[in-house]
Amino acid sequence: MSSSLNLHPFELQPSMFELRKGEAFVLECVFKPPDDRLFEQEMIIVCDNCATVEVKLIGQGQLARVEY
Repeated sequence: MSSSLNLHPFELQPSMFELRKGEAFVLECVFKPPDDRLFEQEMIIVCDNCATVEVKLIGQGQLARVEY
């Protein structure tokens, strides 16, 4: 089962994961801005040993430009 965390306009996947010492994995972040401005979201990653990490996601939406 794949789960995701929606922090509009960001989506992180997976929302839950398990790591052992020395392991690594990919945390995918998809950015889907609804308009052309700066977006910021803060999140806290909580570990089972009660350690926490604060992360700020920042994305700049842009409009597509077509030149002839």
